[in-house]
Amino acid sequence: MLYAAFFAVFLLSSAAALLAQAVPEYVVRNIRPDANAAPGTAAVMFEIENVGSSASAAGIVRLVVVATGGEIASQSIPPLSAGEFETFRFEIPVDAYKPGQRVSFGVLIDLPGGAPPTGSGQFDGQIGIVIPAVGTPAPIDAAQPARPTIFGISITNPLVVIGLLGGVGALLIFIWFASMIARMFLIPPPTFGAWQPPYATNPMIDPNSIAGRRQLWQQHAQSDALTLPCNPNSYMVRKLPTGIDGRKLSSWRVTGIRLSQYDMYGRVDRSQTIIKPSLVKRLDRMVRRCAENPLPAQQIERLARPIADRLIRALFAKAGRRNLGLPIALDIRLSGAADEVEVLFELHRCTGQGWELIDRWQTDLYATDSRVLENFTYTLFGQQKNEPFKAFRQRLRDDLVRLLTGMLFQPPLQEEKIDFDALEPVDFAALAETISIEPTGAPRPMSETARTPSASAQDTSPHPPSPDR
Repeated sequence: MLYAAFFAVFLLSSAAALLAQAVPEYVVRNIRPDANAAPGTAAVMFEIENVGSSASAAGIVRLVVVATGGEIASQSIPPLSAGEFETFRFEIPVDAYKPGQRVSFGVLIDLPGGAPPTGSGQFDGQIGIVIPAVGTPAPIDAAQPARPTIFGISITNPLVVIGLLGGVGALLIFIWFASMIARMFLIPPPTFGAWQPPYATNPMIDPNSIAGRRQLWQQHAQSDALTLPCNPNSYMVRKLPTGIDGRKLSSWRVTGIRLSQYDMYGRVDRSQTIIKPSLVKRLDRMVRRCAENPLPAQQIERLARPIADRLIRALFAKAGRRNLGLPIALDIRLSGAADEVEVLFELHRCTGQGWELIDRWQTDLYATDSRVLENFTYTLFGQQKNEPFKAFRQRLRDDLVRLLTGMLFQPPLQEEKIDFDALEPVDFAALAETISIEPTGAPRPMSETARTPSASAQDTSPHPPSPDR
């Protein structure tokens, strides 16, 4: 935008140079009768303006009778600068004319080295006056518009107009530049803030009871996604923020998005990217739209692609090429009114063909104020070995679109009966080996998300892995 503005000013300056004349050129402006003429005379007034280059020598202006060419009077014209004008007044004796007679008078300008007359015919200006009776002022022949000026400067001069346009353009550029600097210093950068799970934890509950097992499983839920493919007989828990109407993400608002890379020690601080509020608001509008009027998956994908593209641009702008192999974490912060939102948890077991729901429960929430904060953490693989950058960018875009589509997709509100007695016994030793307790700073990478199932569950669940295993 800045280059375009400078280019426009350059064009205006070039046009001004082309319009400038090599010699002075005087023109007659606003020729009119003067009603304040002395008795027995008629008066004519007009301005002479220099629309060419500055004059260095004086000139002469003559008032003549058009019919006979006889000169009535003449006056000297001082040298006028470019764009400058001077007012002249001539008094005409009316003794030689009859009252009521119409007489045409012409103005001739004699300027050394000047341009020829530009008025009608051979005159620089011409006016017709009705001769008044002796003792009465001359009537105005025709209404003449007032000369347009700004602070005493004529705006009919092309050079003045071009100068004004250039000044306005320069002022707009300065205002834009000043606003950008003000935004840098006055508007604080977006922040993500710390997050604590809002789930009520009761240390007095027996960890071997159903409520105790569920309470321990809640600590391992990172998002609403289920990884695919899965290892047979492995377990995974996910959380589903809902509204009191039972719809996913109903009454929840998106308040922040963060992208970062992580290694075996946790998140890499220098790669952390806080997404701008404009993109956060766009995703928030999509969440509310899909919660109120569920959309098909194909339409959600079309809406999610522009968001995925902007997320990738923000990530690559912060991350270096040497760090593209690190896994990527996408954090989405949610907020909802404490009396309008709920959080459901689902425990799934991998059967080899996919995930199977074995337990579902609703947890109690607590909040220090009227709002409840929730957090989704999605993880994606970085650039693989020998993977071209273009292919990696396309794969990352597809993964982000898939994750956002799974997050926004509304599962059908239907009840599915599950026979928990028919499930095989849970091997807790194998469970401890398949699920590891990972630090908060190193979320689990996932390559694909499974579709959200909908089912009703009974009070049963396997024992979650304990930290000492």
